[in-house]
Amino acid sequence: MIDRKINPLIIVALINYYNDSLIIVENECELSKPFKTNIGVKQGGAISPKLFSIYVDELIRQIETDESGTKISLKLDIIVYADDILLLSTSKKGLQDLIDIAETYGEKNDISYNPEKTVFMIFNKKTQRPAEVLRKDIWQDNVKLNGIDIKQVKQMKYLGVEITDDNKHIEHLEKRKKSAMAALLKLKSLGLTGPNLHPVMKGHLYKTYVRPVLLYGIESLYLTQRDTLKLKRIEGIPTKCKTTNLMHALKIEPTIEYVDTNTYTRKIVEQTIHLRLKDIINELTEYGEEDLDDLPLKLEDQCKVNKYVIKSEIRSNCKNNPIVTELITIFNSKNRDIIPDRITQLIRYDA
Repeated sequence: MIDRKINPLIIVALINYYNDSLIIVENECELSKPFKTNIGVKQGGAISPKLFSIYVDELIRQIETDESGTKISLKLDIIVYADDILLLSTSKKGLQDLIDIAETYGEKNDISYNPEKTVFMIFNKKTQRPAEVLRKDIWQDNVKLNGIDIKQVKQMKYLGVEITDDNKHIEHLEKRKKSAMAALLKLKSLGLTGPNLHPVMKGHLYKTYVRPVLLYGIESLYLTQRDTLKLKRIEGIPTKCKTTNLMHALKIEPTIEYVDTNTYTRKIVEQTIHLRLKDIINELTEYGEEDLDDLPLKLEDQCKVNKYVIKSEIRSNCKNNPIVTELITIFNSKNRDIIPDRITQLIRYDA
C-alpha cells in the first residue's frame, strides 16, 4: 500500500482496525473464546476484497509478463476471483511455468496452496497449434504444485459453472435442473404452489426463486438451439404450444431474452467485445432491428437499451392482445379446475 502511495492515514487506520479485531469460532452451536488473528483478511469485511486484490496484484503482473499464457486475439493467462486462481496456457510446460511463478510468489508472501484442491484440464486436443507451441509440448512430465502431482480431470467446477474438456454444457444444465427442482420443492413444502394461489403470484415466485437458480452462470455460455429447447423443457413449457402470450400474461420474459439482457457479466465481456467469436456479446449487439454498434454507447448502455426495447415490446404485445386478455381472465377465474384445459386450448398451435 505504501508503494501504491495510498494515504498514510488510511494505512494507519487499517493497521489499527486489524490490531483491535477479534474472532470467535462457532462449531455445532458452541462458541470459542475471542482471539486475535495474525493472517488473512476479514471474511465479509467491506474493505477485504480491495486488500486482497492489492495483495495478489503483483502475482498477476508477474504471470502477465510471462510468455506462457494463451493467446486468442488477446493474451489470457490468469483469471482471479477472490482466492480462486485460474491459469491458462497453450502447453503443459507453459502451465507448469505459470504454476512455478505462483508457487514462488506464495513462498515469499506467506500464501499457501492446496495441491489436493488443485486440478488441471486439457481443452481442444485436436486443435492445430503453431510449431513453437508443439515444441514446448514435448515436455510431458506430471504437473506439480509444491512437489505434489496435480490431478488431470475431464470435468471441474469454476465459480459454480461446470466445465468439461469437450466444451459441452450437458453437465452444467443437468445440475442446474436438479438445483431448480430443489428450489421448487422448497416452495411446494411451504404450500406456495397449491391451487389456491393466484397464477400471477406463482409466476412471480418462479421468477424470484426458481428461474435464477436454473439459469445461474448461463450468461457466460454459448447456447445452441438444443440447449435452449432443453431449458424450455426443464421449465415445463410444452413444445407444441405457443408460449409468447402465456409469458406475457404472467409477466415472464422468454428464457433467451432473459439471458441476453443480463448486465452482471459486463465486466467480463468488456474485455472480449472485440473477439470475432459467436459469444454472448455478439448475440447481444446483434439483437433487435437497429444496429447499436453505430451508436456511441458503452456495452452497459447497450444492455439497458435492449432491456428497454424488450419491455416495450412486451407492453405493446400485451396491449389490445385478445389472447393475453383472455389468459388474464382465465387466471383470475375462481374455477381452478378448468384453467389447464382452457389455457391449452388457447395456446395450442392448431387452435
